[in-house]
Amino acid sequence: MLPYFYANGVHQVTSGVDCTLVFTSTRPAFQDGKIGEVPVTDPQVIVSLSPQSTKDLMLLLKGSIDSYEATFGPLRSPFSDGLLQG
Repeated sequence: MLPYFYANGVHQVTSGVDCTLVFTSTRPAFQDGKIGEVPVTDPQVIVSLSPQSTKDLMLLLKGSIDSYEATFGPLRSPFSDGLLQG
């Protein structure tokens, strides 16, 4: 059975020969039995792709997002909102 990962964040590092995606999960921090002020972000999995595979993945994901938004309406996130404003 393949491992299953859940991520609610992603970081990207790109060089001339590959693109590395670090998928992360952010959760509340607990200290002395109470929820702390600063959340904890844990890396879940690292995936490295060639530039060609990265473009293929982007096109596949774009198609999925376009289909989702056509059915349910626009998806928003602080990251995408910043890109659209900038």
